[in-house]
Amino acid sequence: MTINDVRKEAAVRCWFLTEEHVKALADNEATRLLPVLVRCGGCRFEAPAQNVAHLVGIIERSSAGNTPAPVEGMSDYLRDVSLTERSARALCAACNVTAPADMVQP
Repeated sequence: MTINDVRKEAAVRCWFLTEEHVKALADNEATRLLPVLVRCGGCRFEAPAQNVAHLVGIIERSSAGNTPAPVEGMSDYLRDVSLTERSARALCAACNVTAPADMVQP
């Protein structure tokens, strides 16, 4: 999958990303540091595309009980992964495409 494919598919999905999208962004030199928004049940954070799979893995292992939670009895779960408007515009720029003027932030 190319980053242009990611851009087209993510735009249709309101900038929400699949695992395949994140992998394509992480594997591309132009987009590997693109900030990706990760939303969990109890928090949200931005991380470079190259680190998202690793961090999501930690969260998922914690919620499955396979890793000790930092505070006993507390764990979190993954809600979704997406691009903010700023990151979506940067992805459009990396694809040499003008971002829509009325782009809606997810």
